[in-house]
Amino acid sequence: RARPPTQMAASSLGDIMGGTPGQLPTLGEFEPLERVLLTANGNLQRLVSSYHNTSVSVRVVYSREVATGEFERKVTLLCGGTE
Repeated sequence: RARPPTQMAASSLGDIMGGTPGQLPTLGEFEPLERVLLTANGNLQRLVSSYHNTSVSVRVVYSREVATGEFERKVTLLCGGTE
């Protein structure tokens, strides 16, 4: 039986931090925006763009396969032309 759309959306958010809903590991030493960035499991470019109300682009520093199907990547976000 199909679940109502509201239940489907809530259950498919994919909480990467795990644990009990509503509880996060201790992140008190971080600023609010840092906590958002550390716990984001979606499109970080979109979140930063929305927060700063400006375009954000991604520059790939490197992307390499370290094992079969496992990649190591480093990128820089450019927000309004600032890295």
